[in-house]
Order: sequence, then C-alpha cells, then structure tokens
Amino acid sequence: MNKLSKRMQAVAALVRNTTCLADVGCDHGYVPIYLIQSECIGHAIAMDVNRGPLLRAEEHIREVHLEDYIETRLSDGLTALAPSEADGVVIAGMGGALTKRILAEHPEVWKKMNNLVLQPQSEIEEVRRYIYAEGFHIEEEDMVEEEGKYYVMLRCVPGKAAPLTDVAFRYGGYLLQTKNEILKQYLIKQRQQFSEILKKLEIRKLMPEQTVLQKPELLQQSATQQDELQQKEDGSTRRFERQKELEEKLAMIEEAERIMGENI
Repeated sequence: MNKLSKRMQAVAALVRNTTCLADVGCDHGYVPIYLIQSECIGHAIAMDVNRGPLLRAEEHIREVHLEDYIETRLSDGLTALAPSEADGVVIAGMGGALTKRILAEHPEVWKKMNNLVLQPQSEIEEVRRYIYAEGFHIEEEDMVEEEGKYYVMLRCVPGKAAPLTDVAFRYGGYLLQTKNEILKQYLIKQRQQFSEILKKLEIRKLMPEQTVLQKPELLQQSATQQDELQQKEDGSTRRFERQKELEEKLAMIEEAERIMGENI
C-alpha cells in the first residue's frame, strides 16, 4: 500500500462519506491512491495546474493498476471539475490565500459537495473565517508536527453554524475542545517565542534614547541630525506597536490554554 507522510496521512484520514474525490494539486497522486487502496472512496479525479506533477501521478497510478479508478486532469484549481461530479475535495499544501482563491472562483462546484478537506500552509485563521462566511462549518480538525513544522487540516461540511470566537478561529475550536496534544506543544513554543521577543523589546525600551523635542536648540541642528532623531522616534513607535501586537498574541494564547484547561 502507498505510504504517506504524517501530514498527508492526517489529511487522508479526514476524508469521510465520499464516493468520488477531487484532489486539487495532486502532486504525486499519493492521496487518491491511498484512499482507493484503503477502500475509503470508489473513484478519484487527480488535478494539478502543472503537467509535470500529473505525469508523475499517472506513472504512480499505473504502477498500482488503478487507471480505472483514478483519472487525471490538467486544471487550475477547480476549473476542470463540473458541479456534482465529485462529492468531496482535498486541497492540501497550498497557502491560505491560494486556497481561498480556488474556492472563491468556483463556489458552484464545492458548495454541492459533502466534504472539503483543507490543509492550508498559512493564513489558517482566514481560511476558517472564509468557510464559515460561505455557509459551511468545520466539523473536525487535526494537527500534526513533522520535521519541526506544524500543520493543521480541516474537514468542512455544509450548513451554517454559530460563528466561532476569535480564539477558536485562531487556533481551531475542535482542536481546543479535544485538547489536541500537538496544539498544546505549539502553544508552548509560541508563548516562549513571543515572551522572549517581548522581553527584548522591553529592555530596549528602558535604554536611554534621545527623543525629538520641540526645543529652540533643535532648530539649529542640521537636517541630517533631525532626520536621525526622527528615525529614532519612528523606531520607538514601531517598537510600541510590536509590543502591543505581542501582548495581544500572548493574551490569545492564555485564553486558548484556559479553554483547554491546561496550565502549560
């Protein structure tokens, strides 16, 4: 049976109640091969915007004699998929902005599906908010760590639900409720990282620094000296804004830890 990475194994595990799966950005075609061999789905359409990955997928499909079960299509996102042709989709390994663009360009396709399995590499909060705004909701999530990186995968289903809180949109309501162990590890690292940066900013704040004052002698200084002082003042403003941002992130982490009932 085809062996998947930990990340893609977690993605495949979220595929539910799907007869025909569309795999957008299929790369080597490993996910549909695995799901067919596991008898989780009956048919798959492996799609990619580039011909190279499709050729690799076709080679792997032939190696396991699944040509009758998995077809390949050159497609930018969901463009080559007709409405109701598949009842589930996997969009994994792409940035959050690209994931949203793929969905936004063809709502007539994915809104007829039973399941969306998404694994955005970035901007996860924005993807969660988009899903809820479009009349779907997240029924299940998972989070894994692989080679020092953290990955979140979402299983989205049709139907409106009560909007999530800000902390749930940030870190995942399902992950918080189920006290996901990988999320706990992630929060610890985030808290340590943000606290260290905040401490450095506070130390710099205590260091004596000349500020721009409206004094008569300042008017006698050269334009270069005034520019230097202005740059220092701008730097102080940026540090203040960064400090405020870090304090808000730490407060969000504290709230997430409280929800999970963990003093970590």
